[in-house]
Amino acid sequence: MKKVLIVEDDPFIRDITTIKLSSHPYEVQSAQDGETAISLMAEFMPDVVLLDLNLPGISGVDVLVAQKGNPALHSIQTIIFSNNDDEGMRKRVIDLGIAGFFIKVSTDYDELYALIDSL
Repeated sequence: MKKVLIVEDDPFIRDITTIKLSSHPYEVQSAQDGETAISLMAEFMPDVVLLDLNLPGISGVDVLVAQKGNPALHSIQTIIFSNNDDEGMRKRVIDLGIAGFFIKVSTDYDELYALIDSL
């Protein structure tokens, strides 16, 4: 069973995404901010992190930088799940080694499940 960590500050989106992913054979946990996300990554050791870019406190980009800079967390696959579609931001996170990029408002969950399953 794949372990997925959802990092999303909006409680409605976090809850809906948790429900959708929990309906598949995934063990799901969530974090509402970047600091909690980094802590949970070390404790939960997910296979995949579904990461929003716009978070309070530590941004999603900073979470990704911290994750990729930590040898214990480096191999966790990260999928960006954000409404921030700025081209410069997209290039930056791609260069950091993400596994995928989904715009929340137009996400096809079948595509998201397929990507998670393939990782």
